[in-house]
Amino acid sequence: HGDPDGDKGRARSSLAAQSGEGLSSRDQPASSGGGEMRMTKETESRHGNVDTTAPGSEAELAAFVADSFRQKRKLHVCGGGTRNRAAVAADTVLTTREIGGIVSYEPGELTLIARAGTSVDEIEQLLATEGQSLAFEPMDHRVLLTTDGTPTIGGMVGANVSGPRRIQAGACRDHLLG
Repeated sequence: HGDPDGDKGRARSSLAAQSGEGLSSRDQPASSGGGEMRMTKETESRHGNVDTTAPGSEAELAAFVADSFRQKRKLHVCGGGTRNRAAVAADTVLTTREIGGIVSYEPGELTLIARAGTSVDEIEQLLATEGQSLAFEPMDHRVLLTTDGTPTIGGMVGANVSGPRRIQAGACRDHLLG
């Protein structure tokens, strides 16, 4: 890992980008989401009465998904809770809300690496400090779907959420590297 600036200008694998591999400690976000995995009983109406698991890192998330696959456990993956629950029965709600934070931002290179649970608002605020924005103008569906929660970058990418500039600037996934 050596030189803290050694990664600048080089592409890294998406797994390395998600994990922060190759970044010096000064490049790590203050809230790295590296806590313990939490399992709670969800009583909110949007999830019914099912177990909710909130891994604190990408490694915990991968291990939980692999274990769920082996046990044939049905998962409902949830980020910030802005979408209505799918009409599919699930044994466990898996949320990425604990895996948040901006890993790296280089305004001059127009590149940003963020974890799945990072709020879109946090990203937009950071970009605004440099006079930048998300070119595809992601739509906030909460009013339309009458839901609450916090839109996350993982949900935005997963659903390819894009606004009116999509026609000219391209959709969300058109702007991803890795």
